[in-house]
Amino acid sequence: MKQKGDFTGAATEMNKALAIRRSAVGKDHPETASTYYQLGILYSQGKLYQNAFSELNDPIDQKERF
Repeated sequence: MKQKGDFTGAATEMNKALAIRRSAVGKDHPETASTYYQLGILYSQGKLYQNAFSELNDPIDQKERF
């Protein structure tokens, strides 16, 4: 989806993946942090900077807990 410029669709799918990841391994797992990071990058590429900032802060906060 990202290659076609469908950032909204891609973000929807990434949020679904994030929900699955959180339920599978927990919100503090490094893989969940990676998904937050990927979602933040996607938002940044779609010029949704406030959303990107929010998503990119989550993995940083989680890393500080480890």
